[in-house]
Amino acid sequence: MHLSGVHHKPTDHGEMEREKEGLEPQRAEPEDPESERSDVIYDLTGGSAGTEVEAKSERDTTEGVESEIDRLRRERDEYFDQYLRAMADLENMKKRVARERAEYERYATENLLRELLTVVDNLRRAIDVGRECHDFEPFFEGVELISRQVLELLEKEDLQLFHSVGEEFDPSRHDAIYTVESDEHPPDTIVEELAPGYLIGERVLRPAQVVVSKAKQESVPDGSGGPGDAAEENR
Repeated sequence: MHLSGVHHKPTDHGEMEREKEGLEPQRAEPEDPESERSDVIYDLTGGSAGTEVEAKSERDTTEGVESEIDRLRRERDEYFDQYLRAMADLENMKKRVARERAEYERYATENLLRELLTVVDNLRRAIDVGRECHDFEPFFEGVELISRQVLELLEKEDLQLFHSVGEEFDPSRHDAIYTVESDEHPPDTIVEELAPGYLIGERVLRPAQVVVSKAKQESVPDGSGGPGDAAEENR
């Protein structure tokens, strides 16, 4: 029922229709404050959860980095221990090699000396024979036998004897004791060998001691034929 003198201005077509039908206009319901508070709580909870996730991610990252650092430290310690062991093995090997080398140098000639003792025994027997016998032929034969025995022994050690008579003088193989003038040989020819040379392998162990030829110098005849006499005559 409408009051007289009071006019109600409808706000929209729906309200106008409801007034025509004698119904109360529909009013907007106020928002529920509990709903707004729940939305606020939801927003706060969601923000707190995001912060916890970020913090957990940072903790995981830190733990991963620390774990990697620990692993690298263990590897470092392991490699350093291996290095120390390798250095100790190297030092032990150097000492062992030096000791073996010293022993080799000390006993390298052991077999040679043992065989030389046999030669010395034979030489002593030859000397004893020479003292008791007036005929020196057996003595010379014994000495010659010993000489061959020594050469055979040295050849076993890769020692070779070489002769040089008739060869051209070579300072790397020959030691010139003196020179002689010669018309029969070209200059720098070995005309006599005082001691043979020896090679060990291809290296000269001892050069041969030799006499070397040289060209004869033309002598100046005595008398007026010399340049000094000619100079005197010109005066």
